[in-house]
Amino acid sequence: MSNVVEDVEEVELSLPEAWINELNAPVLLRSEAELVDCVKLEMKAVVEQLRNWHDLNSIIKRVEIEDQAFHLYAELEANRLSGHISREEHEFLVSYRESVMKHMDVAIYRHIPQNLRTVGDTFKIATRPNLKRFVFVRVLKTMNEVEIASPAETMRMEIVDLQIGTQHLLPFRSILSGLYDGSIQMM
Repeated sequence: MSNVVEDVEEVELSLPEAWINELNAPVLLRSEAELVDCVKLEMKAVVEQLRNWHDLNSIIKRVEIEDQAFHLYAELEANRLSGHISREEHEFLVSYRESVMKHMDVAIYRHIPQNLRTVGDTFKIATRPNLKRFVFVRVLKTMNEVEIASPAETMRMEIVDLQIGTQHLLPFRSILSGLYDGSIQMM
């Protein structure tokens, strides 16, 4: 029984961390589907238990459940591309891109003088994530020999050791591997 309680507490702590990481990352992170499914099942069970209770403790517990539901639905909203998002979301993105391209063609591209058009009929509207963006992080596990790129684009790398419990402002690309393996949490 104690092991189950510890697992539930671990899941309750992991969901807000996953949500914060997803919120602050400039790239698409992996989906935490197992975590979300576990929390959904736990929430359903607790809501069933509290359905007919009207005392102060059950009201407080319901407020806590609503807070967890917020984090859960935020994580569901943040499911992502190519293994990170569902097939339906991918289909939506493809159709959305096609409609934007068609709009750009009708509204802008056709009205540009011929001599100003680039070779070919296609143009890019996609943006790329800014991996050079600096983010605040908290170190959860010691990370040795992390390469930090110089912000001045001089191609100079600095090697640092990140200790447990420390907080840093670092370029996102430098901490991406630590974010994936759980060594770092974004703030």
